[in-house]
Amino acid sequence: MPVMGLTCTEGCLSRAQSAGAAALWRYTGTPIARPYCVRGCIPERDDAAVIVALWAGPNAREKRNLFLILPLVSGGLPVPPRSVVAGLMRLGHGTRLFGSVGRRFDGKPLLDGGGLVEG
Repeated sequence: MPVMGLTCTEGCLSRAQSAGAAALWRYTGTPIARPYCVRGCIPERDDAAVIVALWAGPNAREKRNLFLILPLVSGGLPVPPRSVVAGLMRLGHGTRLFGSVGRRFDGKPLLDGGGLVEG
């Protein structure tokens, strides 16, 4: 989601990214959507988004990383941090299929988590 054409200002966007990352940071190491725990979150440099690193729970024999990019602006307005957290919690309900956004993060495909925060 390019930053150009947003009604959310740059300051608003920066606050949305910081708030989204801060909201997720408190869940680091905690199962947010079994079997996934938040490993970390990084405000995205080029998009109005945050990249969330998830990993299979601490008792997993093989830790599997999953990197999702979640938009922080929808319809020109910031997505509240609670919607980002609620979106990730939806991962634990049903089967989700994520497409790659065509980029890699830490050597792994960066997956589109936009569907988690819609609506």
